[in-house]
Amino acid sequence: MAANRRSVTGWIQGRIVPHVRVGRERWTPRAKRYRADQDRLEVLLREAFDLAGVQQTGAPWALRVWATFAPAKSTGQIPRTCGDVDNIAKSVADALQRSGCTPDDCHMHRLEARKLRVPTRDREGVEWAVYWTEDEGDA
Repeated sequence: MAANRRSVTGWIQGRIVPHVRVGRERWTPRAKRYRADQDRLEVLLREAFDLAGVQQTGAPWALRVWATFAPAKSTGQIPRTCGDVDNIAKSVADALQRSGCTPDDCHMHRLEARKLRVPTRDREGVEWAVYWTEDEGDA
């Protein structure tokens, strides 16, 4: 049986809050911002999957996240406050799982994440893509 490669892609405008541990510290200001941003991401990701006509990806699945940031005017570098690229990718993966778009992230077999520079803050955001393979018999 032949396999069919599928994907869903999207763009999230603006910065996202990078992943933080939300155990005992769930009521700290940083954790509250993360949880609120997760709610926003869940809605945006679910809308993209619904628009593509996909309920949930198959397993295993892969994730590509390209986060774009404008340099700080004072240093000309991407600000440290933007978060680590692995935590930005984890934030997107968590929102995909919580929204029901993907199975548990233990089934993610590949992750590509990059931080890229853009000239102005109005072009900041996250481009994401989820890939998986389906057999012709699946549907």
